[in-house]
This record gives sequence, C-alpha cells and structure tokens, in this order.
Amino acid sequence: MIERSVLSLSLGDSEKTIGEPPRWRRFTSGLFGEKLPTRLASEPLEELRRFAILARLHGQVDDDTLDRFLDAGYTVEQADLVTHFIGLHAPAKRPIGSVMVAWLAIAIAAIFVYFFIRSLVEEPAISLIITGLAFVTFASLTAPHEHRIR
Repeated sequence: MIERSVLSLSLGDSEKTIGEPPRWRRFTSGLFGEKLPTRLASEPLEELRRFAILARLHGQVDDDTLDRFLDAGYTVEQADLVTHFIGLHAPAKRPIGSVMVAWLAIAIAAIFVYFFIRSLVEEPAISLIITGLAFVTFASLTAPHEHRIR
C-alpha cells in the first residue's frame, strides 16, 4: 500500500527531485525560502520513486536505471507493474505540434488585444499592460491542468 502512495507522489515530481541538489541551490533556497525536495527515508522506496519518475518522463528506462531498481530489491515484474501504473495514471502529454499551435494562437490573440486597446486608448503603456494581462489570462485558460491521484 505504501508503494502505491510513493507512485502517486512520483506523478507530480520532476526530474530535478532526483538526486542531491547542488550546493549553490541549497544556499539560494535558504536565501529565498524555496523548499527543496527531500528524499524518502527508505532507500528502496526512494528508488521506486526515482524509477517511476524516469519511466513517466522518458517512456522507457535505461539499463542503469533498471539495474538500480533491481538492486533495491524489486523484480522485473514489479518494474513492469510500475510502468503500467504510470501509463494509466500519468497525465496525457499533448503532442508538441498542438502545444506550438496553442502558443501561436495565444500570441495572435494578444496582438489583436493590443491593437484593439491601442485604438481605444492613446497611451501605449496602458495598452501593453492590458495586453500582458490578456496574454496571462489566455495562457492560464489553455494550460493543461494536472490531477493528482489520492
């Protein structure tokens, strides 16, 4: 049961959470109050989390990653189960073409907003501010939303 919780946790983690952060990042995180990811206390569970993150982000894992997973006490069958779980629960990736089209559409909409506002208001600074707000609004409305498994 705890392994399922670790797998659910890994769905929201990025590749930056794997391994020890560099010393400069630990220093700057202290200055700016950034919370650094912490490793799981159990080495096998941490290796499970690491394996799941890499499987989700890269589709397939390399031999070194699989060897580390097996050395942590897991089996090849469990590796297959993890990749199956990740495939079922990971958010679907949008094709790169659709992402580019979405950003292009947002940029074009923002340009139209700028020229529309500019025709109403004589101040270019106000037009730029409203355009920036429109751009952020359009981008947030079209961004995919991630759902975590509970």
